[in-house]
Amino acid sequence: INNTKVGLMGPLAGIGDAIDSGTVQYILIALALPWAQAGNPLGALIPWVAFVTITYLYGFYFVRAGYSLGRAAVAEIVSGKRIRSIIDGLSVLGTFMMGVLAASYVNVSTPLKWTISGKEFVLQQILDKILPGMLPLLVVMSVYLYFSRKGLKIIQVLMWLIVIFAVLGFIGIL
Repeated sequence: INNTKVGLMGPLAGIGDAIDSGTVQYILIALALPWAQAGNPLGALIPWVAFVTITYLYGFYFVRAGYSLGRAAVAEIVSGKRIRSIIDGLSVLGTFMMGVLAASYVNVSTPLKWTISGKEFVLQQILDKILPGMLPLLVVMSVYLYFSRKGLKIIQVLMWLIVIFAVLGFIGIL
């Protein structure tokens, strides 16, 4: 029994980690982040309580399924269409929430402006009329593109961003 339990920890941990740490936790934090930024202590407490409650509820479901189905539970949980659709749905929701967070908390703007025939043109206002948040979107998409091509090298990306933004800030573009 112990060998079976240990042997199943790896394959089944991927499901739990994808749901727990990869999606639900960040969605709850994103929902409570405005409260935390406003100084409300519930912004720190609500994600923790909700995460524990949600984890308990679906943990309880999986334990009951494992108890009632026995060995067939693993095949049912791993290959079931329901769990696959739940994971896919949570992945889409997690991606959506990351987009909302990026749009809300990544601030990049340009002070560039020029005057033509007595009329002043401010580049940031023009960009905001075309697509509000275009520069933050470009930064986030550039980081995503870098991650997809070079791998998840977070320190390298942070260093590149510091250098690029320092140079652009020094010459007055950002």
